[in-house]
Amino acid sequence: MAQFKEYIVGERACDKCGYDLNGLPKDGECPECGHPIRRAVTSGPRSGTMSVEAPTGYVRLLLIGFLILSISILGMVMTSLSVRAIATSQSISMRAIGSLVYFGSHAMWPIGIWIIATARPMTHGRVPNAILDSDRFRLIIRVVAIAWIVKALMLYAYHAGAGAAVPTNKFGLGLLLFGYICSSVIGWVGLVPTSIYMGDLAYWSSNDSIGHRLRSTAWAMGVFGTILAVTSAMVMANLPFRGPAGFIGIFSLLIILIAIVFFTVTVMQFTHVLRWVIKHQLYAAGSRGRIDERIQANQAQPGHVHNGLKCRYCKYDLDGLAYGGRCPECGESYADDTPFPIRDPALSVTDSPEVELAESSHQEILPYDPRELGRSEQKGDDGPIPLE
Repeated sequence: MAQFKEYIVGERACDKCGYDLNGLPKDGECPECGHPIRRAVTSGPRSGTMSVEAPTGYVRLLLIGFLILSISILGMVMTSLSVRAIATSQSISMRAIGSLVYFGSHAMWPIGIWIIATARPMTHGRVPNAILDSDRFRLIIRVVAIAWIVKALMLYAYHAGAGAAVPTNKFGLGLLLFGYICSSVIGWVGLVPTSIYMGDLAYWSSNDSIGHRLRSTAWAMGVFGTILAVTSAMVMANLPFRGPAGFIGIFSLLIILIAIVFFTVTVMQFTHVLRWVIKHQLYAAGSRGRIDERIQANQAQPGHVHNGLKCRYCKYDLDGLAYGGRCPECGESYADDTPFPIRDPALSVTDSPEVELAESSHQEILPYDPRELGRSEQKGDDGPIPLE
């Protein structure tokens, strides 16, 4: 019988080296690196999962981006609460180390966002996503991420100028404070579209709970972060009503800290999901080779019936006979009773060496066959059943 091969239609990169696999058979190997081609593309439009549709290289890029974001969040939380002490420290080494960690953690955020906002490789037949595949949406979250660096610079410069031996004039401090408010509001509000994008990535990875948490915590940080930025600026500028503003700011800070904890844990959990996706893809890429090896082993050492199966027509004991043959007594085929190789336990080949096959002790229950009618009376206790 003629066998037809399926070929990849459209652009698709190799999971390992990124070589364009367009036009190659789906069950072949990459001609560049020899890595097995994962059967990830099927015909027809669909909305699949990340482990099926995304190239492994792209998933690795997402993993790096989310790891950078996790480190950035931890660094920003630790240094933002002590930025005044860092900016006004009399110790040069303390100020240098603190400033490096402070600005470095804030700079890592837009770097991580830039990485995870990389355009998804378009594979043949995949249904576009209104968020993940929107160039405008990805540009927005990349631009608003820069506001966190501006916010860090404005706040540091304000505390350094206010605590200097010769304080900066009020007009200069006012400009720094105004820049801090604007960049803070942009940064906090920008978390909403950013987390919507992250949530859709989580939905694509078939993890809806992480997607829901990313979206909900982002809204909390966006709203209360904006309130915190305005109230803290009112307190620093000694404006009227700074007492109630300070109380509201403390309340907002507590809500934000709780939301940041949930957000950070969720981002770290998503990095674990991405590791699982990569592991699953690598396992799937080698599955075809393992199947071929099992088929070759079965052909080299064909299986035999070993579970005491009897012919459904004449009850002849088939133990030890090759599977899929005919009964030597009545000539009837028993292939339907042994559709797959039933191998001896000593010759069994499994996909994983850690899995052991346990021999079953139960007998197969066969349905009543009308052809048995009239034969039961002819069956003797001794000797075979005569053929009709």
